[in-house]
Amino acid sequence: MHPRALALAVAFVIADPFTAPASHPVTLGAASAQASPQQSAREQLYGALAGSWRGTLEYRDYKDPSRRTTLPTALDGTRAADSGSVTLAFNYEDGPGKIVRESNRLTLDAAGKTLTWTSGSSTQRYTVQSFEAPRPGHALKIVLEGEGTDNDEPATIRETLVVGPNKLQILKETRPSGKSEFAFRHRYDLTRTQ
Repeated sequence: MHPRALALAVAFVIADPFTAPASHPVTLGAASAQASPQQSAREQLYGALAGSWRGTLEYRDYKDPSRRTTLPTALDGTRAADSGSVTLAFNYEDGPGKIVRESNRLTLDAAGKTLTWTSGSSTQRYTVQSFEAPRPGHALKIVLEGEGTDNDEPATIRETLVVGPNKLQILKETRPSGKSEFAFRHRYDLTRTQ
């Protein structure tokens, strides 16, 4: 095996892009696509999310915070024809023969500073806290924060999206007003199917 290929293979095994601490670089191996310097953050994000994904949704129960539920989940990401947004269409298997469908539209402003996340009649605006463009060995990562509600109480909401060539994780955390720590709300762990 070529020394460079061996080094990349070892790096891929050592660093899991979805569990590595935020202070450590996320390594994905040789398959990562390098973003062109001319691509905007919006084009990079929408392009990375486009496609079909399958995996799970794990969420914290509102009634019993110590309990978590995991559901098989499918996601289809589609860029708008005008490239102004990306739609994430989720399908959850919530029991035998019960499929729940949810559509979300993400719109990142041209400057890459604000993202609007629309789901049904609800709209959440986020400030982009950080954006790491994809490059060889590293996933695209965007961290968003905004003020909203969780369980009908005021809270700061943080969404972290990590998108590799074949893996996608979307983590939602909430921090109720007056609290100092963010708490797990839900996480999607998905693998690209096309």
